[in-house]
Amino acid sequence: MTALQLRAELMRLIEKEKDQSLLEHALRFFKRVDQEELWKAKLSSRADKAEADFEAGRTHAHEEVIAHFKAKRAK
Repeated sequence: MTALQLRAELMRLIEKEKDQSLLEHALRFFKRVDQEELWKAKLSSRADKAEADFEAGRTHAHEEVIAHFKAKRAK
């Protein structure tokens, strides 16, 4: 089946469906897939930025990171 055929079949089945809980479950499923794609894109973007920072030498020593967070906690 092609993507177009699958989409048409899903729409036909959805139009016929009377069970509201099943429709709600399907909606949650498709929304979750969208959310996962958004998170993947966001995390991938952050990883790319981190790699660029590392390659450019924009890093901190372990001790600097500890001091930074201790200072933030003291505020």
